[in-house]
Amino acid sequence: MTDSTYATYLVAGCVTLVCNKLSASERQDGLDAFLYAQVVASNKHPDFADDAQWSHANRMAIRTLGGVLLSEPSISFPAPMLSTFTLGELLAPLLGQSSLRPATESLMSSLKTLSGYPADAPEQRLFRQHSVQGEARVRLQVGIIEPGIQLGSLGVSFALNSTVDGNPLCQRFDSANVIGNVSINAHRALVETEDYDLSRSTITGLLGSLRQEQVIEFRGTGGRCALSAPGARGGKAQDTFYPGSETDLIG
Repeated sequence: MTDSTYATYLVAGCVTLVCNKLSASERQDGLDAFLYAQVVASNKHPDFADDAQWSHANRMAIRTLGGVLLSEPSISFPAPMLSTFTLGELLAPLLGQSSLRPATESLMSSLKTLSGYPADAPEQRLFRQHSVQGEARVRLQVGIIEPGIQLGSLGVSFALNSTVDGNPLCQRFDSANVIGNVSINAHRALVETEDYDLSRSTITGLLGSLRQEQVIEFRGTGGRCALSAPGARGGKAQDTFYPGSETDLIG
């Protein structure tokens, strides 16, 4: 748990905050909807190189549940201008210009917790399964479930000409090793309870044991790996990584 506002779950690799104001049934519906969209997208487009198609399939899966997409931007930009970067340094300024901005501190705290779990912990194994492919392509996803049920998600993905050794959250990547652009995909959606009522039993049946195997609630703290904060090395990441403006460009 990150603070008194949210509980943190790992949902098919996506670090997801769940508002504690949700009822137990709302929380379960939100987690199931999030998981269903992740599973559908990964089954249709398992290759991380197909990130845009994966993101589109994820959003369309939410629509089949009665979800109303409030925004669905996708952009890409060149590798960070700093010589090296961590996933935390890459993500933080993007969160600051997204609809997830109010939860930035909690999301970064959750990533720090995850980074400190030992390599053989279930959380680390599930995270790496969905965040590293072929040792040279990385995808990081974060999300939030709020009353309503409102779902928010932001993901970054990039390819490398080098391997990802150990915990990707603890690794400092060389910008020169990034192949092509960094892709960003985000969306906000509102899942109407009345519409979801019609598909709840079907979704529960389709997910089956994945509801236990692919969803883990964070317990305690990891504490072994300090996730680098923006600007920790090489200057201010929020001024360097994202070629945006002061307006919200993501979500």
